[in-house]
Amino acid sequence: MRAPFVFIALVLLTLVPLCCTPPKFRFEPERDGTCSDSRINGPETDLDCGGGDCKKCELDRACKFDQDCANGSCHLGRCQARHCADDEINDGETDVDCGGTECAGCDPGGICETSADCRQKLCSDGKCLRTTCGDTQTNGEETDLNCGGSQCPPCQEGQHCLQSGDCSNGLCISGICRTDRCRNGTMDPGEEGIDCGPACFMECDPLAACGDGKVSLGETGKDCGGMVCRPCPDGEPCTFATDCDSGYCDTVCGQDPCPDPSACGGAGGAGGAGGAPVEPTGGTETGGTEAGGSGGMSETGGSMPVEGGEDSGGTSGGTPPMGGAATGGAATGGAATGGAGTGGATGGAPPTGPLTTCPGCARLTVPLASTSTRANFVIFIGNTLSFADATVTARIYKASGQGGSVKLYVQHSGSPDYAQLFGNPGILLDDMVGWETLTFNVGTYDAPSYNKSIVARVGIQITGDPGTEWESTVVYVDSITVTGASAGPWTFDGASSVGAKGTSAPNGVMFLNDGDSPIEGAQLGWLGGS
Repeated sequence: MRAPFVFIALVLLTLVPLCCTPPKFRFEPERDGTCSDSRINGPETDLDCGGGDCKKCELDRACKFDQDCANGSCHLGRCQARHCADDEINDGETDVDCGGTECAGCDPGGICETSADCRQKLCSDGKCLRTTCGDTQTNGEETDLNCGGSQCPPCQEGQHCLQSGDCSNGLCISGICRTDRCRNGTMDPGEEGIDCGPACFMECDPLAACGDGKVSLGETGKDCGGMVCRPCPDGEPCTFATDCDSGYCDTVCGQDPCPDPSACGGAGGAGGAGGAPVEPTGGTETGGTEAGGSGGMSETGGSMPVEGGEDSGGTSGGTPPMGGAATGGAATGGAATGGAGTGGATGGAPPTGPLTTCPGCARLTVPLASTSTRANFVIFIGNTLSFADATVTARIYKASGQGGSVKLYVQHSGSPDYAQLFGNPGILLDDMVGWETLTFNVGTYDAPSYNKSIVARVGIQITGDPGTEWESTVVYVDSITVTGASAGPWTFDGASSVGAKGTSAPNGVMFLNDGDSPIEGAQLGWLGGS
């Protein structure tokens, strides 16, 4: 009796998928921004291609599956047809297993009909010639990766160029292959502003939004705050102290507790105690009304004043002195008028705390949260230089921060690999008091495979270092100078000396390099004044 039931069950199991198949969903992986960084990373199978997220790979690029390849065929780990690995000349090949439309290009010396048949993209008199057009590096006469110049194929839209002949569409605008609509003076589809935005492969000038009468483009208040626009006046919303004119932020910009930085102490050290009372001068005069230097954290320091009593010059020993830089700051700490002493030592360490004005400073903000937190602020030199005998110096000021460090570095520019050489260990934020000079003698540092003769960038990194706790860091950079190489100096005399977050900026302009994965919330701004 069990057999009929088994048969019916099998029939039902067969029919259910036919009538009740659930809808198909396709998982779309989140793009991680690695598809244009000239590195093999993320899910990519080859340089900026494959893996299901980036564009499909061209012939001879590495692959794992057919869908990684533009020709839809992955064979023996390469984008190629099966006949491209049979040791014969067939199916359109121009030489053994190379050339044609389905196989990789032939090596130099191979037979070719057109340059497309060659791995290095140059065919002359039926032979593939040696060039730099297929080595996954920007070199030789190329204006971008394996394109441009007199030997390589023209570049596509969005790639760098020097002249119109470097571009497939014959139009080089401001060093980038673009379309003609990117210079017509109108805002076309795909543009975020006039002749700028994704469709033109050019970011719109963020400063244009600093006068539009609304909160936009990372501003914290209306036309103020954030990385680009001017600091905000009191009452406007803020995120960091650097968003405010006053240098003081408590969800909104408010009164600066330290309007005169030169009179402020450090982190609230103890003020001096009042002097010992002597014979009263009579009356009810109050002793010790002078306050010590105001502490950087606005913490009250110093000992409570000595009660004067009616016999020692008043009914009270005076106002408790505010804590200066460990010894009462620049002012004397709580001296009683009726006492014989001066009430604490004068002087003390250089001030820290927010700056309200600067002759011209880049303002670097990094919300440190762990040892892996970092942000790189970098300047393009304009061409590659030898830094073998160079020394880089920066004049910097810590407004706030602990549990991290500030380092100078020099960097290659895409060739061969954006390698960085750091001036370790830099300077610890905990050790910084007032203005400091940070020096990196590049000639005394070495690293495996680092070529000091092709430096194209100079930068500053703020990073979290081992510690028990961290604090949001604000560092001002007054200048960066270079000796021993023809670069700089950079003095940040105007707001145009700093740019927005991105992967590039005009030569000599500092920018926050988001190609190096900075911590969220890192900012770059500018502070000026008298």
